[in-house]
Amino acid sequence: MSTPKKRVLVIGAGYAGATVAVRLAGRARGRAEVTVVNPRPRFVNRLRLHHVAIGRAVPAPDLRRMLGAGVTLVEGHVTTLDPDAGRAMVAGADGARTLAFDRVVVATGSSTAAAPVPGGELVHAVGDLESAHRLRRAFAALPAGTPVSVVGGGFTGLETVAELAETRPDVTVRLVTAGEAGGWFTPAAAEHVRRTLEGLGVEALGGTRVRAVASDRLVLEDGAEVPSGLTVWCGGFAAPPLARDAGIAVDDRGAILTDGALRSLSHPAVLAVGDAGHTPAPDGERFSMSCQFAFPSAAHAADALAGDVLIGFDCPAADGAVDDRPLDLGFTARCVSLVPAARRAAADHRDRRGPRARRDRAGGRAGQAGPGPGHRRGDRPRAAPARGDPLAARRPAGPGGPVGRRVGAVTRTEEFTALRPLLFAIAYRILGSVSEAEDAVQETWLRYESSATEPASVKSYLSAVVTRLSIDVLRSARVRRESYVGPWFPEPLLTDPYEDPERSAELADSVSMAALLLLERLSPRERAVFVLREVFAFDFPEIASAVGRSEAACRQLAVRARRHMEEGRPRFAADRREREELAARFFDAFADGDLDGLRELLAPDVQAVSDSGGKGPALARPVVGSENVARLVGGFAALMPGVVDMAPRTINDQPGAILRDRDGKIVAIIALDVLEGRIQTIRTVINPDKLEHLGPVADAWKVRADAIARRHRRDSGA
Repeated sequence: MSTPKKRVLVIGAGYAGATVAVRLAGRARGRAEVTVVNPRPRFVNRLRLHHVAIGRAVPAPDLRRMLGAGVTLVEGHVTTLDPDAGRAMVAGADGARTLAFDRVVVATGSSTAAAPVPGGELVHAVGDLESAHRLRRAFAALPAGTPVSVVGGGFTGLETVAELAETRPDVTVRLVTAGEAGGWFTPAAAEHVRRTLEGLGVEALGGTRVRAVASDRLVLEDGAEVPSGLTVWCGGFAAPPLARDAGIAVDDRGAILTDGALRSLSHPAVLAVGDAGHTPAPDGERFSMSCQFAFPSAAHAADALAGDVLIGFDCPAADGAVDDRPLDLGFTARCVSLVPAARRAAADHRDRRGPRARRDRAGGRAGQAGPGPGHRRGDRPRAAPARGDPLAARRPAGPGGPVGRRVGAVTRTEEFTALRPLLFAIAYRILGSVSEAEDAVQETWLRYESSATEPASVKSYLSAVVTRLSIDVLRSARVRRESYVGPWFPEPLLTDPYEDPERSAELADSVSMAALLLLERLSPRERAVFVLREVFAFDFPEIASAVGRSEAACRQLAVRARRHMEEGRPRFAADRREREELAARFFDAFADGDLDGLRELLAPDVQAVSDSGGKGPALARPVVGSENVARLVGGFAALMPGVVDMAPRTINDQPGAILRDRDGKIVAIIALDVLEGRIQTIRTVINPDKLEHLGPVADAWKVRADAIARRHRRDSGA
């Protein structure tokens, strides 16, 4: 007689939640049903939310692929947790459902605590993805000269103020902190922080607290006022209210009170990992909220649960956990990323044991991380420097010495940073996915940074690595795309990070939606060869090294790929100005519901096609013909007023627009193909998974229902 599987529910799929789920599924030997509840299908790299705030694309890997086949992912929010009954109520896009469990791991993390001062509702934060996106929009819209204040001098405050100051030197950035900026470092490290902030033009206002926030100023505790057109609050973190609402014992910040084995003091069937738990350290203090605690606490909890599962929850030996030893953790380093334009440097704390690290400063490779997204060790990077800047300047090292292994006159970090736009451009054209391209670029950095190879041509070497990685990813992606619901489009790209004036036409043509869809006809190797040769003009010896074939074979692959591409649609003959003028007329007619104006602009055989992946309202089949498409667009325009706003944008170097709901969340993007003075194709991407890298995404189903209800009320005169 088989033993029923034990049901383990993990709430949250951040660093801690994803780790505990994967580790438990692997160690439970098939005897546990591991279910993860997370509000979105993609992983959020919380360490890089300050990069989101400055508008840098941060990869969001697919969670199902990360978690693997042994873990079930449920998209939604846990609205009610009943640890005594072993039930959780989950609200998702498809409605509410109840999940039963034998054990529950709370891994909900934390976010920036509400500012406890009058006017606190006016501040921005970077403690969660939605807050970072809101800050990004507000920061990007600031007029030059606007004073910006960052309140809080901890790790988050220091990293955020450095990123904001470097990204927009045209605004005035101030750091307001109760102590001195970096004062909790050793004198040498504090001086490093001071010099770095000073070099970025940050005014450090230490030894004071904020008493109130207004829309244009801060009021300090001594009554003094300082101008602030945008305030970012980084003054502490708090856990979500889920555990408190469930009757679980929590501390004053909402973190679950646990024993040393991470088990709730009030409910032994509940474990808390990462920031969700208040876990005592061996020295009597609590482990600090940090990603450094998330991973080991998750591994410890997973091992304890695996023991529970294998012996049995009801076995006397498993009274709470087989392994009730308290977590004993030593931090070897805590890194803070302060990255001036002239170089990359890291100040960190080092210690041999205990939750609080010794206050030392470290430079060099130990404190350095890759210049791309998704780092797995060390410091975290800044956004890439301005185009045309990195390598030609051959900058000398700044104070504190160079960081990273050196290649000739520059470090590996600087070499990679300069080539990163090219690597992303190659990967995106091979994969058609922003997130997968970012992952490939980051994996390229990790391999390069850990390799002893000193290539004769760094460009050729890194291009070969990213190409091979992209080919491997594309092979597995092809299988997933075969089961995709409805038409599949590439993930939209607003700005191509790579520029080459001598090949601007090839670059623009190859990144369009139409070209990327034509590339789908090619095999992975044909696609890679075509991209390297036709778009980026690599020589065949370089291409042969990149794809693992002889030069002769690569020439044949190039001929076949070129023939397949030429058999598709012709290149778009309209120049940029003509496309933009036509698109402007189209979107004006769209907004006005002008059917006659729309018919004038549409080709006789125009098509309207949408990609929702089954996750949003979409056309059941392509709509063909100018009359049919004009009526479709006109009908949609009639639903938009008061519900959806449309902002024209360049999408994949072609005319397009972003549709947002009343809260500013993205509903869809529209991309236009223009040929011979007419619009040939209208493509709409509604799949939220393909829009998340652009900002917060709306529930398109709800937006559609609201629009229909609003029109009914308008038509009925209600």
